[in-house]
Amino acid sequence: MRLRAVFDNEKGISLPLSYSYILQSAIYDALSNLIPDSHNFGLNVNGRVLRPFTFSRLVGQSLKIKEGFISFTPPINLRFSSPLEDFAQAFANGLLKNGGMELKGEKLELKSIEVEPKPPNIGSIDARTISPVTIYSTLTTPDGKKKTYFYNPAEKDFAVQLKENLNRKAIALGSSVRAGESFSFKLASRPVQRIVKYKDFTQIAWDFSFELQTDPELISIAYDWGLGSKNAQGFGMIEIVERR
Repeated sequence: MRLRAVFDNEKGISLPLSYSYILQSAIYDALSNLIPDSHNFGLNVNGRVLRPFTFSRLVGQSLKIKEGFISFTPPINLRFSSPLEDFAQAFANGLLKNGGMELKGEKLELKSIEVEPKPPNIGSIDARTISPVTIYSTLTTPDGKKKTYFYNPAEKDFAVQLKENLNRKAIALGSSVRAGESFSFKLASRPVQRIVKYKDFTQIAWDFSFELQTDPELISIAYDWGLGSKNAQGFGMIEIVERR
């Protein structure tokens, strides 16, 4: 279930360029009205806890970047999505109860919130990222140290990891559908690298347009939950675009 929330603020709002943690905190605050332990809520798959939501970047009528900060002119849009309808509804109810949300001490007044229509039940889409996708593996170096390797969308293994990630999400949701040999991921634009700081961690992520072919149920999962890793930190949200 996907929501679009529109906020207002008389003077606009200015945030650090990497503001995903600030925004995530406000989302958890809204969720906590109905899900008190929302920070720890997740779906367990083979010892991994997957947080079942994702969200977009903020989009204002205009924006300006200066000295490490980004300023948004209202109205300001945010999209939030979860494969669990009750979870998405809890976020909407939290926003309605709070009258909006607070970011860095600045109140954003909720003007409207709506449910976006689900994509058609098809096995092939053209889409683009509306929050960057990150996919990585944790490797062990010869001297025993841990190292994080971030995949580039141009690498073959990026699609392999994307496929495995979708399968894990399907398992978490109790679906028997798996991405098989028919799975296909193709770039439709040159990837743009994003360096995103989350707390004390640095993530390498990518924005791009792409074509995805797989089972329709998995496409629905990708749409509702996002692609790749760290979705609940504001990574991997996509939107479908019309085919030419």
